[in-house]
Amino acid sequence: MTVPPVTSTEPTDSGSASVEAFCEEYAGLQGEVSETYVGSAEHLADVERLLAVAPDSMSAELVIFRDYLSSGAIDSAADPESNLTENWPAEVQAAIGNVQTFGEENC
Repeated sequence: MTVPPVTSTEPTDSGSASVEAFCEEYAGLQGEVSETYVGSAEHLADVERLLAVAPDSMSAELVIFRDYLSSGAIDSAADPESNLTENWPAEVQAAIGNVQTFGEENC
């Protein structure tokens, strides 16, 4: 017996309250930022706030991003190239992409 795929307009995460909170926080993080913001304490705090309200399905992705930011790998003053996403590890780029996709699909 084949089970047909479930089609729904509901968010793809079971906790709709956390999706709503995630979307509110996520919306506040969209837009242009300065080069000095990337990797800054403010950037890390923003990711921490997003992680605090993230649905379970996004927690691991945000932990990867948070851990990278907190590692000190981004140093805009000493290494301006370090704040370019394309220079970040593939795992971090994938995590960010997954969070963005989730935001686009659910927010």
